Amino acid sequence: MSKHDGGPAFPFTGLAALPMCRRHACGASIMTHPIPVGELDRKTYVGGSRVSAIMGLDPERQGKRKTALTEYLSIIGELDGKPDAERLAFFEWRKEWEPVVVKRLKREFDAQIVSVNQRYRDPVHEFMAAEIDFEWMDETNHPATVENGEIKTVHPLAYTEKQGWGEAGSSDIPVHYAAQCMWGIGVKRNRVCVPVAMAGIDLFTFYRIERDDETIKWLRDGVTDFWVNHVEKRIPPDPQNWSDMMLLYSKINGKPVEIDDGIMRALQDLQEIRVSLKQFTQDEEDVKFKIAEFVSKAWGVALGEEPADDARLMYRDNVVATFNKGHGSHLDQKRLKEDKPEIVSAYTLPHYFRAIRIKK
Repeated sequence: MSKHDGGPAFPFTGLAALPMCRRHACGASIMTHPIPVGELDRKTYVGGSRVSAIMGLDPERQGKRKTALTEYLSIIGELDGKPDAERLAFFEWRKEWEPVVVKRLKREFDAQIVSVNQRYRDPVHEFMAAEIDFEWMDETNHPATVENGEIKTVHPLAYTEKQGWGEAGSSDIPVHYAAQCMWGIGVKRNRVCVPVAMAGIDLFTFYRIERDDETIKWLRDGVTDFWVNHVEKRIPPDPQNWSDMMLLYSKINGKPVEIDDGIMRALQDLQEIRVSLKQFTQDEEDVKFKIAEFVSKAWGVALGEEPADDARLMYRDNVVATFNKGHGSHLDQKRLKEDKPEIVSAYTLPHYFRAIRIKK
């Protein structure tokens, strides 16, 4: 059932050992109820999927990382926050599997699921909201409590300890997912969230995130600052990386700046790094040629008679690398521009950037 041996009933154990906090660090009574809502305009609130970026916890994906600035620009409408076609297809696929996960929870764990994909507004701050994938009844508590559940679809190759996934039943999940779970607990005024990692059709692993008031306060304070001091005042957050700098400063006109000794040293470091990268690139080309030259001499000139491409490189009877054929395709932009200039014009978008060029 899972790569970890966690025991099938653990997610729905009682919470009798937890202290009965009558008041939370966020300043709202446990009896203050969140407000169920329908579809919301994402520009009017901060939900769980934005929290990790705002708090600087979002992981890098395909060389990019969301930050407080990207979320700010998305909210105010200056940055297209819509996922690309590939990621959108992944989200749709994940949504299609959520009912399957819920059915399995009901069937195999006798879980009493009381709601699915319900959105809630925070009872204190209207700009805080959360969508809970599923809510389940913990009847071992007296009285019974309704707790949160999150479903996370994970690529099997990414479901590793290196990526932040620990043993079943633990709270060891990637930090951006943990932040989302804790955010939902804070909005719902609940005590527990059970994340379900689905790393394949038949691999379900359950984790358990218990309420931590200090973490919830940290998240809520950070989001409040983000919304009140940046979104409402239309003041962008400070950049956190080079991509943020390009978003903020690539379109405006610059002016001369007197730099200090530290930045002068940074420029010298940058120049040395560029020289090293150039040398590494040349070294890589030289080493690849050396390998390919050796292989080509071993092949000789009588290629083409082999039944299939099988360019394995062996060392002491072990396969250590391959040199197999590959293929791809590319858009002939020159020909397209000549034959269909109107199409090129319609789909050509301006791109702004800045480059640090060091004077010799």
